[in-house]
Amino acid sequence: MREKVLIVGAGLSGMSCAFQLRKAGISPLIIEKEAYCGGLAASFNKKGFTFDYSGHLLHLRWSNTTKLIKNLLKGNIIKIKRNSAIYFKGNIIPYPFQANLSFLSDEERNYCVEEFLKALKKNSVSQRNFKEWSISVFGKGISNLFMLPYNEKLWQYPLNEMSLKWMGNFVPVPDPSRIIEGAYSKAKTISGYNGVFYYPLNGGIGALSKSLSKKAGLINYGCELINLKAYKKIAIVNGIGEIPYSYIANTSPLKELIEKTLDAPEKIKKAARKLRSNTVYILNLGLRKKVSSHHWLYFPQKEYPFYRLGFYDNFSPFCAPDSKSSIYAEIAVKQNESIDLSLSLKEVIAALKKIGFIKKDEDIEETQWLKASPAYAFYDLGMENSIRTINDWLNSHGIFSFGRYGAWKYSFMEENIKDGIETGEMISEKILKK
Repeated sequence: MREKVLIVGAGLSGMSCAFQLRKAGISPLIIEKEAYCGGLAASFNKKGFTFDYSGHLLHLRWSNTTKLIKNLLKGNIIKIKRNSAIYFKGNIIPYPFQANLSFLSDEERNYCVEEFLKALKKNSVSQRNFKEWSISVFGKGISNLFMLPYNEKLWQYPLNEMSLKWMGNFVPVPDPSRIIEGAYSKAKTISGYNGVFYYPLNGGIGALSKSLSKKAGLINYGCELINLKAYKKIAIVNGIGEIPYSYIANTSPLKELIEKTLDAPEKIKKAARKLRSNTVYILNLGLRKKVSSHHWLYFPQKEYPFYRLGFYDNFSPFCAPDSKSSIYAEIAVKQNESIDLSLSLKEVIAALKKIGFIKKDEDIEETQWLKASPAYAFYDLGMENSIRTINDWLNSHGIFSFGRYGAWKYSFMEENIKDGIETGEMISEKILKK
């Protein structure tokens, strides 16, 4: 066909889009700036330790994508019941915090229950911003002890500037009776969208990306989009040069795409400049012994440099050599900030010693730093208008931006695959109608 489709990015979204286009008889040109596929859904092996870009787990909810993912992994998949918790003042509080108040001290539990009942009596849920919402739903106790400090540590922006549009299933809101029950009974009920998840038995989450890449077709690695001329429909790509196109399926960060679009109107550039995100540094560590039975732990306290620790070897025993542990620590900063990796490594090691996971530096066999930038799109109060303005203009020029970063949203891997398939269907319909 004479219509040329350029796919920017060979992550799960871009490869799913390519797979769908190929099913319609359309062979897209796929460019990927890295030397490997998968984007943040890639895996790395260092001397027997399997490392991901932190915890990338499969939450399956749609029949078509579930079937596709399981077919891609061909039996290399296991179903796991979540075992996560909050590390709070030296104690382990089962997740979610708000449903397990009985694990707190009596004073802290009573504070949380009293403030929750006050909020419940008011019966007025604020929709203005996340901070007010949390206090109006959970009360000051739960909010001040966990919800607010943890989310401030993760998002790195004021929570009174944050909308509620990101929450969906990501923030468990137990029934009021469950919160009260959990304050006086240690039942440890599983709740939340990720109570059960899936993960490859071998190869880390990158096993899914590698399998999908075989369905996507030829991927041009080391080829980054340098800039774009939307009116002339020409893309300049490192390693290839000028590429005329009919449609672009973009999965690169939306903000960066507009920065690279030379002829984007000032109104569109201004909207893109308003988009905010954080950056997350992932420190992967191979330890000489197993240190936890949990899948991940949350750390709301400021005294710990990371907001979360995760344990790959509890996703799959093949993520670490026998009796050893493969873990990750996540450290968040604002989008334009960076950290001193050497200093941060020392801080993480000191924290692991304080927790009791290691005794000495030599307990660490392997280290690897990875960086996700952007990591989480920050849902400020004007974000929806900015994205709508940008997408209206892009779509009018045959550019469709989707996936976690292309759409600038908080999403999960199955949703990214679903977005890619739907975008591929939409583009193929446009082409076949001509």
